[in-house]
Amino acid sequence: MSELFDYNNDISKNAILNWRTERYDPINNMEVVAKGYMEGAKILVDECLADNSHNKADAIIFPVFFLLHQEIELYTKAICWLTNSLLGSKEKFKKTHDIDELWKIAKNNIEKYGFGIGREEKEFKNMIKGLEGYLEELRKKDYQIFKNMDFSRYPLTRKPMDHQFYVKDLNNVVVDLEVMKETITDISDCLNRLFWYYYNKLYENDEYE
Repeated sequence: MSELFDYNNDISKNAILNWRTERYDPINNMEVVAKGYMEGAKILVDECLADNSHNKADAIIFPVFFLLHQEIELYTKAICWLTNSLLGSKEKFKKTHDIDELWKIAKNNIEKYGFGIGREEKEFKNMIKGLEGYLEELRKKDYQIFKNMDFSRYPLTRKPMDHQFYVKDLNNVVVDLEVMKETITDISDCLNRLFWYYYNKLYENDEYE
């Protein structure tokens, strides 16, 4: 068997890990990887929507959730890093996997610095509805369970031999794939737009080191 980290003779069958990243631009690299998670989630959902005849979505939904949560975590950390810099703080981002907490920090920074030129607060609130609606839905289930989003990574909780909520539930725990696709799109559009707005502001102000 050939080595994994090597070229395939067919150039179209290669994935180049550092093609899109920049050695001296760590914040942009966060966006590159976040976008990769987002694209992966979309591809998996589209695959299930196109053909779910063997109920493969029942298994694939777990990596879909994982990819979405990783995207949110990276984007919000990058937005925290950008807005902290614009606000004159040396802090990058809080070292946590709690996407709910990370978003609250990012949102607080956004409200301190401001959003957009000529854009009203109403537009910003409308833009974040998808993200905040998703986080609120998770929060209503059980905050401790959803805090680090372990439910998409392990069938057990952090307590010894304690099953995740969907294992213990005697009724079907269902995810609407069409709503999931809309959710991924709404959240991705929101976070991508925020990232590039503050990234460009930082670059324009020549404050990015």
